[in-house]
Amino acid sequence: MLTKTIEKMHKGNMFSTESMKAQSNASKELAISLLDMGKSAEKAQEKIKTSVWEKAWDGLKSVIGKDVSSVFSKQLTSSVLDGIDSLSKGPVAVETKTALAKILNISDTSSLETFKKKLQEIKPGSQQLKDINKLFDDASIKAGIAASKSQ
Repeated sequence: MLTKTIEKMHKGNMFSTESMKAQSNASKELAISLLDMGKSAEKAQEKIKTSVWEKAWDGLKSVIGKDVSSVFSKQLTSSVLDGIDSLSKGPVAVETKTALAKILNISDTSSLETFKKKLQEIKPGSQQLKDINKLFDDASIKAGIAASKSQ
């Protein structure tokens, strides 16, 4: 869903009312998916802690990068980078990217590789994940306000 919203935004004028509404929707979708992703990963990790079988199976999957932590990390990184991309030319982009850099303790915001590396370190249920979720939720509200002002 997020990818379709981003594609729709990039087809037109990034500062049109429709595009700003799409940015708002994309940010809201991302905030919701981050919350769901974190809850699912936490639930899976709890199951792994309590079951020898699940722990062994997850350990085997880690060899090919399909364990719970690796999958969560890849999905989180991809989703957040898509979220940054969705705002890359929008009115709340600089503020959101700066705030994300602060959450991740990044000083150089020009390198996506630095963002990738830091995002891959985030654990399900961490304060950083909660802060990123709130950041994109706030970006959704700001983009929505910008859209309503441009009408």
